[in-house]
Parts: sequence; structure tokens; C-alpha cells
Amino acid sequence: MSTAQALWARLRAQYLVEGEAPAADGGHTPWYIRLLLGIAGWLGSFGMLLFELLDAGPAGMVVTGIVLCAVATGLARIRGANDFLTQFAFAISLAGQAAVLLGVGQLSDESISSLAAATVLLGAVLFVAVPQLGHRVWCAALAALALGWIGRSWLLWQLAPLPLTALLAWLWLSEFERARFAAPKRAGGYGILFALLVMFTAAQWLPLSLLLDEPQSTLAVPPLLLPAASAAYGLVLLGSVVLLLRREEVALDSAEGRSAIALTLPLAAACYFAPGLSPFLLSLILGFANGNRVLQGLSVMALLLYLGRYYYLLDLTLLDKSLLLIALGAVLLCARFLLQYLLPRPEAHDHA
Repeated sequence: MSTAQALWARLRAQYLVEGEAPAADGGHTPWYIRLLLGIAGWLGSFGMLLFELLDAGPAGMVVTGIVLCAVATGLARIRGANDFLTQFAFAISLAGQAAVLLGVGQLSDESISSLAAATVLLGAVLFVAVPQLGHRVWCAALAALALGWIGRSWLLWQLAPLPLTALLAWLWLSEFERARFAAPKRAGGYGILFALLVMFTAAQWLPLSLLLDEPQSTLAVPPLLLPAASAAYGLVLLGSVVLLLRREEVALDSAEGRSAIALTLPLAAACYFAPGLSPFLLSLILGFANGNRVLQGLSVMALLLYLGRYYYLLDLTLLDKSLLLIALGAVLLCARFLLQYLLPRPEAHDHA
């Protein structure tokens, strides 16, 4: 057994990788060939969808969608599947999901609550059944958005992202606790991050109430509920930092611990006025702590999009939001200065 094969066997034993060892460089398929195979797989699957749903009623669409999802699950679990088969399985799954949800929507007289519940159930089942990273990210994002809609129907749209933010923090904080579940946690974390980005940015450009006729909840909302929820976003960020310090075995009463808490408090206070800062800041912090550059890049992109969107919201004047953004930038610059001059530096080594 070669060194590369032995390393792959050790990684697979720790559930850090799946499947057989990758082929040597000589068997690598050029990217343009993979792109063409992927396009062919998507075209073939959606052609299948149109053919199967041509004259099917609501019940037929649900049954057809379940069959397509089952076929996609079987194809995705074939070992050594090539790019065409992988993309074909993903596209068949999307076609099956669309068929199931369209059928459920017609059977339930276009009830958005029933459709959202079916979306959550379908996304959860396919998340577990199909082991592909991209498919799991899609299912997690779709289910998270549906959960957000259910939360909007029961309470308020502003409260829906709060439990998802807490779940996002738990996924990235516990990423390395059990190596076997590391890959599903990463996929779920990416999917929920995308869903929160939609909730805090795209959904505010065109409120869903303008597109859908589902009425808002008639429950009486306590006057202090919204301020308490806004403060809870900051508490989630602060609690995530505390748990991260404990995970890294940094004492809270040490210089590093006190500095981290002191620098997090202004950011947590800013989350009261801009709740979207909480999930994207904690994703950026945990992405850096976990050495995940993909998560860091996505978090920076989400922060930029949210801050750009937040500047044009109408709940505060432009002057108030400008002052808040200036204060936030000043806090971050001061944090960098304090981290440079207050934390102990590693000892310098003399080199000949």
C-alpha cells in the first residue's frame, strides 16, 4: 500500500473522508469535460421531469417526485460515480423535490403553511439520505427557509432567524466533536448561512407578504418581544464567543479571555440595532477558529451584502445608520489595536 493510500485509509477510519481513494493525476478529467457532463446531466433530468409530469395530477406528481428522489438517492450512493452521474442524481433530486412540492401545494389548496411543512420534512429526509455536499447544502438551505416562513406565520418574520442563528453557532462550535458527523455539520452550516443571508437581505427587498396571500399570525405580540429578540441576537454572539474560549481551553479570567469578551460586547450591542450582524460575525469568527477559509469567505461576503442592504432600510434614518456604521468601524479598529498591544506576543527567536 502506497503512502497516499495509507493516509486515505486513516482519514476514512476517522470519518473525515468518504469513498475510495482518488485516482492519480493522470486520470484527472479536465474541467471543461466535467462542465459538459454536468450540463448534460441537468438537461437529461429536467427533460425527464417534463415528460413524467406532462399529464399527471397532484397525486401523480407527488408519487412521481418520491420515485425521482428515491432514484436520485440510489444513484448518489453508487461508489465511484463519475461527474455525469453525480450531477444527474443531483438534478433528478431537484426535479423530484419540485414535483412533490407542486403536488402537495395543489392537494392542500395552495396552503403555504402545509407547503412549508412538507418542504422541511422533505429537506430533512434527503439531507440524511443523499451524502453529496452540494445536495446537503441545498436541502439545509431550503428547509431553513421553510422553517423561517413557519416562524413568520406563527410570530413575526423578524423573530424567525433567531433559532436558526443559534443552530448555526452550535453546528460550527461542535464541528470537530465527532469526526463522523463533521461533513453533515459543515453542509448544514453552509445551508443555514445561505438561508440567513436570504432572510436578512433578499427577503427584505421584496417582502414575501407581497408574493403570498398567507396571512400574518393573529397572536397578540407582547410589546417587549421585539426588543428582547433583538437583544437575543447579541447574546447568541456573546455566548458563542464564550463557548469558543472554553473549547480552546482559554480561561475567561485570563488576559486573552477578558480581551475577547471586552471586544465582543460592543459587537453584541450593535446586533441590537442590526440583528443580521450576529450570524455573519459568529460565522466569520468560528470560520477563523476552525481554519475554514470557505466559511470565512462566505461570511465576509454575507457581511458586506447585509451592511449594504441595512444602509437602505427605512426603520432608521440614513444619518442614524451612518453613525452606527462609523461606530462599528471604530470599534473594529480599536479591537485590532488592542489585540496587537495588549495580548502577549510570541517570543522572538534570533536567527544566525
